Amino acid sequence: MQQGDDDQSGNSNNKVSVIPIVGIGGLGKTTFAKWVYDDKSVVGHFELRMWASVPVDFELTRLTRLILGSALDTDISDKLTLDQLQGRLREALKDKKFLLVLDDVWNDDALKWSQLRDLVIEGAKSGSKILVTTRNISVASIMGTIPTNINLEFLSSEDCLSLFVECAFKDGCDKDYPNLFEMGKDIVRKCRGVPLAVKTLGSQLYSKTDEREWKLVRDSEIWKLEREGSGHILPALKLSYTRLPPHLRQCLAYCSHLRKDMIGFNSCQLIRYWMAHGILDQSRVHGNMELEDIGELYFKDLWARSFFQNVIDYHVLYEFDMHDLIHDLVQSVAQGECFTMKSANTKDIYENVRHLTFLEAGQNVSTTLQKLNKVRTVAANIIDIDESFVHTCFSRFKYLRVVELPRCSLQVLPSSMGSLKHLRYLDLSYNEAITKLPNAICRLQSLQTLNLIGCVNLEEFPRDINKLISLTSLWLTTKQASFTENGAGCLKSLRFLYITKCSNLTSLPCETSYLASLRTLRIEKC
Repeated sequence: MQQGDDDQSGNSNNKVSVIPIVGIGGLGKTTFAKWVYDDKSVVGHFELRMWASVPVDFELTRLTRLILGSALDTDISDKLTLDQLQGRLREALKDKKFLLVLDDVWNDDALKWSQLRDLVIEGAKSGSKILVTTRNISVASIMGTIPTNINLEFLSSEDCLSLFVECAFKDGCDKDYPNLFEMGKDIVRKCRGVPLAVKTLGSQLYSKTDEREWKLVRDSEIWKLEREGSGHILPALKLSYTRLPPHLRQCLAYCSHLRKDMIGFNSCQLIRYWMAHGILDQSRVHGNMELEDIGELYFKDLWARSFFQNVIDYHVLYEFDMHDLIHDLVQSVAQGECFTMKSANTKDIYENVRHLTFLEAGQNVSTTLQKLNKVRTVAANIIDIDESFVHTCFSRFKYLRVVELPRCSLQVLPSSMGSLKHLRYLDLSYNEAITKLPNAICRLQSLQTLNLIGCVNLEEFPRDINKLISLTSLWLTTKQASFTENGAGCLKSLRFLYITKCSNLTSLPCETSYLASLRTLRIEKC
């Protein structure tokens, strides 16, 4: 990382070295970049470090927002224009030696890259670095400024076997099972030097000593599948998926709904998605465990099997990432259940779509939705949507389980939401224009999770809020001064209550019987 630090050339391009890390999916490009990023000597060498998981289309506004958010260590408003974002980023980078990681770059549009490059190098100190991870050699040739790329190679047979043994056997137990060890060699050979494949399959077989299970993996017909554009790895990952117990297959398949270009997913949110869609089976040998606890068990099981990575324990939740090839896997098994509408004029939408994300809501959206009758999730990542769009969704999709409308500048919610009797998860966070909720929301007797964080102008709860008899998780910001014993203070199924930025709050219910099921209470910035 020292290369180019002493370059005092007048050419501003020479102040910032761009170092591509190139290799097929699953070789560990992101892991290697993360290792560099977190190295103590690197942390001490740079005044500012930033990490951005790059959108596939290299869309400049969104990418600039991601970089700025990393630079300032905060969420950046979707309302800022590209000019505003660029101005703030210039200020953040001015006269600083920085390290920027652009992870998983696919787009090789030289013009888009030059626009971003010119922005980040302006005013930067000499010795600043940009690390780029990519599978595409043309991306490396366009973006790189050093004579040779960092090319990640396949693992050697010896290293693959060592990694497999570490994942599949308890310490030293490989010597106790020579037959399994020999079968492990055959399995490793079929992984063709790709560490993600080795690690995932090894984790599947961890502590299993039945030779029949190992033979099923070694001799599976899945190894004969075509390599569908993902190098040598997709058959190995499909095999890992098919070997999961049914309940974990269902949980993992749902993860196709998570956006591929995001990092830092939230386990608490994922578990509540699972709850909302009825994926968690309370009757399945779990005794009297609550659904949240069952969900955490399933999450940890998938983590142990290497389907989740970069997991950070924050005690009340886990933050995690998914490798992009794992995401490709779950997309393939979900069979078109997830769809993102990038335009209101979209025509090529599958009729079996269950999870629908809107990036635009125009006048034609109602026509587009006519043929859909299986939608269970509606999520809108739109700055400005109106009541008519929301009403259309609520009226058209009667069986919604999850509705996500964060940061949408909503002012009023239609009373038609009261007809969504299957709704389990409602996210209205950071809608600063909302001053009140319709009393119709109190008819949502299946609602489990309600997120009102950042609704800073919400005056008070509806009078019948205590009728939300299934509500187990409440996240809120409000101007309300107290939670009355016959209102929000009397939600007897509530297990998690998070209160933030409630500056008027003076009291909570004195009697614990009013919140009899409460297990976690967090109060911040009140």
